[in-house]
Amino acid sequence: MSWVHHLEEEHLIPPPSPLVQNQQSPIVEDDPQETEAHSVPQQSQSFLPPPQAPMMEQITTEQMQQQILNLQQPNQTLLGHLPAQQTGPTSPAYVLTPKKVKVPTPDVFDRKRDKVEHFIRQCNLVFAGDPTNFSRYSNKITYALSLVHGGLAQEWAGLKLDQRTAYVNGEPNAIKPFSSWADFTYQLEEHFGDPNKEETVQRKL
Repeated sequence: MSWVHHLEEEHLIPPPSPLVQNQQSPIVEDDPQETEAHSVPQQSQSFLPPPQAPMMEQITTEQMQQQILNLQQPNQTLLGHLPAQQTGPTSPAYVLTPKKVKVPTPDVFDRKRDKVEHFIRQCNLVFAGDPTNFSRYSNKITYALSLVHGGLAQEWAGLKLDQRTAYVNGEPNAIKPFSSWADFTYQLEEHFGDPNKEETVQRKL
């Protein structure tokens, strides 16, 4: 007899309950597939590295400059075949010219004192009506001298024309008879104008 039974008889320990005796822990059979799954260690998910781009060849500074020169040479060749650009001013397609105004021809000047100022005014009207042809003072003087006729006035006009011709031809000791249109009118009034203009006006009033 074992010592357990001896203790039970001596009532030192209570006997086991029949439920406890009859109750057996169920035996669970392991699923072979599950066992195999647990037995095989799971592989850790591994991430493959992205494909690396091919390494570019290292280009030195000298090689880069040489490539730039190689690209510039065809451009320079093309520019050499292009026509040269005109930098000078281009003439306008249409030039606006002042319109000529028809003005009556002045009366012939015959050295009369009371006609000097009237003759000069008529010439100025002609010049204002045709500024293109009378832009130079020499043309104005030539036109006025062509209208001086008769007596001393014609002799004076002839003398001035001869002096101007000699000056233009570069003859020695030649003098320039007129320096401007204002100079011409001054000399005309000096030779043929009324020296007492104010008195003459007062007398006419």
